[in-house]
Amino acid sequence: MMRAPLFFLSFTLSILIASAPARAQNLLVDGNTVTMGGIHHYGSITVVNGGVIKVTPFNGTDRVNTGNLQLVAASIYVDATSSIIATGSGYQPLLCQNGTGPAATPLSGGRGGCAVRDSGGGGAHFGGGGRGTRDCPGGICTFPHDWEENCGTYAGGTTCTTIAACYDGDGLPTVAGQPYTHSIYNIEFGASGGDAGCRDGDGWSAPVCMVAGPGGGRIVLAAVTPLGTGVLDIRGQIVAEGRRGCGIKNDSAGGGAGGSVLLASDNVNIGQSAVISAAGGIGGNTQPYPAGECPACGQTSGTCDDCGGGGGGGIVSVLSGAPAVIHQLAEFKVGGAAGGVCSCAGEAGGGAGELQ
Repeated sequence: MMRAPLFFLSFTLSILIASAPARAQNLLVDGNTVTMGGIHHYGSITVVNGGVIKVTPFNGTDRVNTGNLQLVAASIYVDATSSIIATGSGYQPLLCQNGTGPAATPLSGGRGGCAVRDSGGGGAHFGGGGRGTRDCPGGICTFPHDWEENCGTYAGGTTCTTIAACYDGDGLPTVAGQPYTHSIYNIEFGASGGDAGCRDGDGWSAPVCMVAGPGGGRIVLAAVTPLGTGVLDIRGQIVAEGRRGCGIKNDSAGGGAGGSVLLASDNVNIGQSAVISAAGGIGGNTQPYPAGECPACGQTSGTCDDCGGGGGGGIVSVLSGAPAVIHQLAEFKVGGAAGGVCSCAGEAGGGAGELQ
């Protein structure tokens, strides 16, 4: 992570600066919030005084302009009060269904909704998702008996089908999202968690509420010039985390997996207050923590007797032509998340991603 081989950095930058305009405008985000997606070239990029750039969530079809943000300039500066955020901008969850992920890895999304009675599994990326749990009397689970099992399918409309002789207490088939890897140059996101249990018929009765966590999106920051004088200076937050799962009707959904962050420059400086994260989102529960992240229809005062699976970690990669200057107190996060905050949280946690 300290210094990239020159041929490798040249290859990287040739991809990132392709089609750059001859005279690019500057981008200043000063104390305001803007939402962006796609590939953009500027002379300089400055995000200061609480400025926020949010990445447009993935719409399910356009992988370049939604879920993905690539910013290219000669200099990029994000001060300690400011951020670029792709949390929850990756693969999106579905009501009473399994989580979504790449078409080539259909098991990367956590199993949930019609697949389970109580709790959905966490979405995966470089790290695997966590397993959801059944309702555990008194909040005390016994494993493998109390792991959720992938024992149903969504049949369209408001209908689930159940797989006969499946729900037998062996914890299989697992509801955890399965990890997948890819080149950091590929446009790829974190998979979403599985929705809270619908197989017992309560998913479509009022209040109808989708509570699974979406995966993290993708952020690429490239500060490069033909003469090797580009500077990437990060003091604030560059975050592509999975969003937490939430709860409804005493059932819980899986958290989304962390996304992708690529920081590339001729000269990289990561300051003391910087946070660079592609961590997974915590699994669902019917408790209010952390506040402000669940939909209004979500439950925040239920019984703490099950845990949605935590999202797996994504990938963070830092490439620098000159030796990177990274403060020892800067934070890099690619961890998988716990399965909520109830007593089963540890067992339902997701796996760690990759830091390059």
